[in-house]
Amino acid sequence: MRTACTAFLLLALLVGCEARRANPSPAPAGSFVSIAGISPTTDEPLLAGEKVQLNVKVAYQLNAKSGTVALVVQDASSIVAMTQTTISGGTGNANLSLEFIVPNAAKLEVFVPLGGKDQESTSTVAIRTYKVAVK
Repeated sequence: MRTACTAFLLLALLVGCEARRANPSPAPAGSFVSIAGISPTTDEPLLAGEKVQLNVKVAYQLNAKSGTVALVVQDASSIVAMTQTTISGGTGNANLSLEFIVPNAAKLEVFVPLGGKDQESTSTVAIRTYKVAVK
């Protein structure tokens, strides 16, 4: 449930909508999103206080004319960094990247939500988790 709520809030923030309590819905039927590549890999922990350049290759199928795919990094309490891009419908790939300072947290979650145009919330999301180590 936390993942679905987070994805709803993320998409609401990204499209500039006021977050409302609603049940997130999936992207249009038959749509999906996956993380095809991520750098740095999640095999090694990130170090608290270090600057990280995160690069994510996203594969998607969007059964709508257009939509949005985002890259969001979040610790247990807040969003650390985020970016988004508009995508065309159909099958495709997107490369998203952002830079951030690793907070002193136990872990960081990377969310990649996918939504169709004008969709206020989504439960269609890919997730990866990084452990965080203290220097």
